[in-house]
Amino acid sequence: MAKIGVYRLRIYDLLYEKPICNYAEGTGKKKQSNVLILGTGWTGNEAFKAAFWAGQALDTELNITVASQNATAYKEQVLSTKSDAYMPALKKYAEQKHYANLKFIDIDVEEGLDAAGLAPLDFAANRYNYIIISLGDAEHNWLAASELITQIGAARSEKESSPFGVVVNVFDEFSDNIGADEQAMLEEHGEENGIEVHFFGNESVIGTELERIARNINFSYGMKYDQRINKKKSDEQFEASRMAEFVESPMDYEIGDVNVAANFIGAKYAADSSFASVVHIPVKLAMCKDSEPKKNPLNILKEAIRKKNKLYWKLVALEHRRWNAYTVTRGFRAPTLQEEETLLYRDGNTHQDKQRLLHMCLCDCGEKASLDNEFDYQYALWLKKKCPANDPSELDRASLRAHQLTEKLSEKIDSDAILRRIVGNNTEYSNLRRSILKLVNDEDNSLVLYQKSFEAAKEYAENISGEEVHQLDEADEMLSVVKIRNARMDFFSLDEQLVEMLPFVLWYGNKYGTVITISDGMSTTMHDVIIPTLFCAQNAVFIGKAVSSRKYQEAISTYFESRGGNITPQFIALSSMDMDTVYECLEEQIEKYGHHDLIINCVPNKGYDAVLAVGRLIEKYPRAINAVQYLPEKGILSFSADKNIGVGLDNKNFSLSEYIQLMGGRVENEYDKLYDTREYESLMELFKKYCEPTRYKKGDGKTQGSFNTWAVVTKFFAQSAKDTHYEDKIKKNLEGDVLQYTGTFSENVFRDSMIGNTLSQLQAYHIIQGYSDCTADKVVTVRFEYVNPEIAALMHQFEQDTITEEDTYKSLKFIPMNGGLKISNRYVQQAPILAEGETDAHRKVKLAFLQDLSRRGYIINLAIDDNGDTVSFVFRDDSTMHLIKTQGLIFELVVYYLMRESGQFDDVETGVKIAWDAEDVPQKQQLLEELNMSSFGDLGYSNYVRARGEVIRHAIIQEGQSVKNEVDIIALRGMNATMVSCKTSDSDNMQWVYEIKAVSDHFQSTGVMAVASDYTEKNRASFVERAKQMNVPLWGTETLWNPKKMRAQRT
Repeated sequence: MAKIGVYRLRIYDLLYEKPICNYAEGTGKKKQSNVLILGTGWTGNEAFKAAFWAGQALDTELNITVASQNATAYKEQVLSTKSDAYMPALKKYAEQKHYANLKFIDIDVEEGLDAAGLAPLDFAANRYNYIIISLGDAEHNWLAASELITQIGAARSEKESSPFGVVVNVFDEFSDNIGADEQAMLEEHGEENGIEVHFFGNESVIGTELERIARNINFSYGMKYDQRINKKKSDEQFEASRMAEFVESPMDYEIGDVNVAANFIGAKYAADSSFASVVHIPVKLAMCKDSEPKKNPLNILKEAIRKKNKLYWKLVALEHRRWNAYTVTRGFRAPTLQEEETLLYRDGNTHQDKQRLLHMCLCDCGEKASLDNEFDYQYALWLKKKCPANDPSELDRASLRAHQLTEKLSEKIDSDAILRRIVGNNTEYSNLRRSILKLVNDEDNSLVLYQKSFEAAKEYAENISGEEVHQLDEADEMLSVVKIRNARMDFFSLDEQLVEMLPFVLWYGNKYGTVITISDGMSTTMHDVIIPTLFCAQNAVFIGKAVSSRKYQEAISTYFESRGGNITPQFIALSSMDMDTVYECLEEQIEKYGHHDLIINCVPNKGYDAVLAVGRLIEKYPRAINAVQYLPEKGILSFSADKNIGVGLDNKNFSLSEYIQLMGGRVENEYDKLYDTREYESLMELFKKYCEPTRYKKGDGKTQGSFNTWAVVTKFFAQSAKDTHYEDKIKKNLEGDVLQYTGTFSENVFRDSMIGNTLSQLQAYHIIQGYSDCTADKVVTVRFEYVNPEIAALMHQFEQDTITEEDTYKSLKFIPMNGGLKISNRYVQQAPILAEGETDAHRKVKLAFLQDLSRRGYIINLAIDDNGDTVSFVFRDDSTMHLIKTQGLIFELVVYYLMRESGQFDDVETGVKIAWDAEDVPQKQQLLEELNMSSFGDLGYSNYVRARGEVIRHAIIQEGQSVKNEVDIIALRGMNATMVSCKTSDSDNMQWVYEIKAVSDHFQSTGVMAVASDYTEKNRASFVERAKQMNVPLWGTETLWNPKKMRAQRT
């Protein structure tokens, strides 16, 4: 076991307990930290590297002097810029970026440590305020310390008395000759000269405050990437990293070998980085103290975080400066632009190359972020400016370059190759495949959905074989750059996060471990869990009359389990909610957990008695009870003495499924893929062009007429491209013996016509059995057993030897609860342009729209007859056909896109289908269960139809017990939701407002109406006013087409 790892941690402990900044000279912006390190061995080397980053302060000049037997040789080693240098960027950061003034002085330790031996340090000319002595021998350390105290004391006495402290830190190395008496003698000698003497290094850091906070930082940092991380697993990973970094990796070099600098070089620093972050906390608190000397620095820090004031941004800049200095001592340098383009995000690399030790974030950050949590919005502006070199923050420019690079590389991902690795029709694999399509399509929240489905699929695979797990892991690795792109990593925000997490990491594990919530049951479930989630409580106690409900307890328990399983819920049912009953219950919890550990969650609208009970407790225990409330528009409000108790915690958000599930609902179409996100701007241009009403003169040439342009064109496509219900052609009475089908298909037809997907569904619903497919030389061979001859005849229509050109445009789909087996046809032939009662104005609009679709590539092979009466064309693909022939769908996508690009929301989803009754089993699942019963266990289409009828009959009976809604758009920001209803009609209807108001109130969210009309027109004023009275904002085209207004809507 290498001792050097232990020595590094003891240096960390020293710098945490005795921060360099506490011994700086000067005031204001003219401070100096003068560090002297005697020794360049195991401990001295670690002291030098740690002092370089732990001594960073914005208002202080850092001077580090290293003195040892071989200081010159050590200097050549650590300041080398050669290709094999251990720290190639150290010289640049010291000399060009002025991170520290470094001096290296040779002293002859072997000849003696008297005045002559230490003369090169020139105490008369140089001040040394912070001294670390580690010469490899306890006696040498003692002698050097004694002489240093004498020399510094003499130098100080010759000048005016210095108000600034000096500390001599002596490494307590094992010795038979230096014991407690000798140490006491040295401390007394120091006291006589006004110098503090501190012995360090004989205590383990394991189990100390330093380690506890380091674990918390590791946990908090992990939550930046995954809010649902498990604390126990986080700690286990931290411990494994600590062992690997501090015990297994370091090498014990011979005394005097300057290659000792090679230790702790490299990218293996997960635990080390967390320890280093803790070491610098006192420097940040000292900076807070300097800003307002009479106040508690922790309170100043909290206030800065809450207000995001100048001090906050200085703290963020300081954190990045510290990180730069630390990363340089790990051997990293910044990549060139060419290295970024050719090395990063490839071959397992991210924004860092761990083999070549390159890191994109090694740059200056400035004192103000440009992105400011509006990544997509700023990125779009930045692209238009072609990456301006004058952006004030180099770090923000690095974030945007990284996103541009990952976006470019993501475009090259072969999603079909990834999907082919996931073979199987079980629910877990089906959901994973669908989540991958959403991930590749760069949809909001697709990363969370993918992670959830990947974990479920991997758990399933582990019960099958190691090869199955390996295939999933390979698929996951192939998606790594897509995952990074979708994460929208803002590098500046990592520094912000570390500053904002400081109050949390200091108290987490010591207090606020239990949150007590006075609950009304399912009506407040969403509000009930917010405070326990934000405080990362270990225990969440819910008290009230309604908490005994099984549905309520399941909703709470399921939610906490999905968030990492860190919070244990407890439910205490009360007989009544009067003040005395609530008060007595709260008193019992205080007695059980203690004042310091409790947070009382004052959920809004809990009633007068609950408020009185909490108020009575606060009166009885002044300044000891911590009561808080979460309000959507304000975040965490404190009713306690510490008004900033929740600072830095309001950084989490619900996923859509979590939010709906907490409200007693279920998202039925969570895995449905949206239209290609790359087309959204084109679709928006198209919609803007045709959403306004068309006005024309009627036949008499005088009367004005008008029609809804969008409704007319989408109705034309809906009537021209209808599905064929193939179920009508299946004769149930012809079902007989089980027959074997074998057929071959071209790979493209098999994929584009959805044959494999449809056959998998037909097997799941017991219509066929024994389905398999095999691909070789771009030909897919299919086998299955059937009893319905029409199924085989349908397959024969698509086989490679018989398929016609017209049939290549057809595709199959099976919708279990809505018509069963259908055929879609993208080929529209000789469709009449005009419907009954339409005019030339209608013809003109439709033909213009068709030409626009053709130019944009949404339709191909457009052919219009000479008279403009009929038209033929082919839709580009099935999803485009569905999009264009559904009247409101493009508008919903446009609003979705605008909300997403506004940068004001964490997650935006569109076309969300919700069942309000969470205990209602989805009808498709009921149907599968029916088919698996013995009464419906036979093969064939007729059994499926009978089972479907039974499920529908049951649904009719239960109609009043389960309510379903489809919400056009749901957007989440933090713990708050906005529900948007989209309408393309050009007439006003208050029923729209009533509907979205009812749904949004049920889900405790904000309801919004988005309408494809201009509401600045005077004749719309009354409708606007009535919507305003109901607290339902109206977004018309005057808002939607104005980016500034759209972004301002959230505020």
